[in-house]
Amino acid sequence: MISYFDQRRLQLKLSALLLVTNAAFSYLSLRRGVAWYGYGYLLSSLVTFGAAFVCVGRLISHLPYHTFVTTNTSIYPSRG
Repeated sequence: MISYFDQRRLQLKLSALLLVTNAAFSYLSLRRGVAWYGYGYLLSSLVTFGAAFVCVGRLISHLPYHTFVTTNTSIYPSRG
């Protein structure tokens, strides 16, 4: 959904969030032992999904603004 709205900075931030939380949670789960392997990725996926869900909700609530203002080439001619 975020790719559909062409929100590249937001995509980058969410990818960075996945990277950082995956590294942190995986490190913590590896220190807990074999029984905890995989929970780091699960937790980082849940955190990133929650953040993405909130961001998509905000994008959809501001959909008319994004449709008619941010894509309007007469307002931002350098983006066209």
